[in-house]
Order: sequence, then structure tokens, then C-alpha cells
Amino acid sequence: STIQTIKALGIEPVLVSPPPQSGFDLGMCAKRALFYGLPLDGCNFPLSLVRKAQSGELAFLHRLEGTARVIWLTGAICNGGTCRTLIGDNFIYSDSGHLSREGSIYVGKALDLYGRIKRGGAPSP
Repeated sequence: STIQTIKALGIEPVLVSPPPQSGFDLGMCAKRALFYGLPLDGCNFPLSLVRKAQSGELAFLHRLEGTARVIWLTGAICNGGTCRTLIGDNFIYSDSGHLSREGSIYVGKALDLYGRIKRGGAPSP
């Protein structure tokens, strides 16, 4: 009903998915790996784990796709079935479910969030 109310005001609602989560503190994993000189790819996790950890949230957003535009963050963080905690020099997570500041900037640019919201959802070329 909230989406319908927003639409009745002439506004197109845009929902942004939560970042993919594994159920573990990904920010701490990356910090520990860095501190102990371990490979950071040990903090990466399979996309299948995301579906288990967030099944209710994701199912809810999939149901809303028929009534509102949903922008999925998975596309910027997960590639080839693996979700990464470090992309380039960017630590993506600050904890188990939140993006770090640099992760937010990376995801925003990678998905052209501002442009997609402004243009109506179409990805940039």
C-alpha cells in the first residue's frame, strides 16, 4: 500500500536491495585477513549462501518487482557465482550486512545508481 500511495503522488518508487550477505561479519574477516597477511579472497562467499542467508528479504523484493523498480546490488558485488569482499582496492563491507563507505561509493559508481534512478532504471551503456 505504501508503494501505491507513493505512485498516487506521481512519484515512481525505486527500491534498492540490501547488499548480498553471508551471515558472517565480512568486514571483520577482511580486517583479520589484512592484519594477519592472509589472502583476502578467503573472505569471499558463494552467491548460493546469499540466497540462504537472505531468502525472506529477497523473496519479498522479488514480489515487489511487479509494482516498483528494484535495483539489485548483487550485480556489482557478485560475479561468476562469487560475492567479493574486496574489489580492486575497495573494502566492500564494514560488517555483516552493511557496505563500507568506500564500498558504497564503489557500488554506486559500478551500478550508476544516481543515473539509473534519474533515468528510470536503465543501466548506462
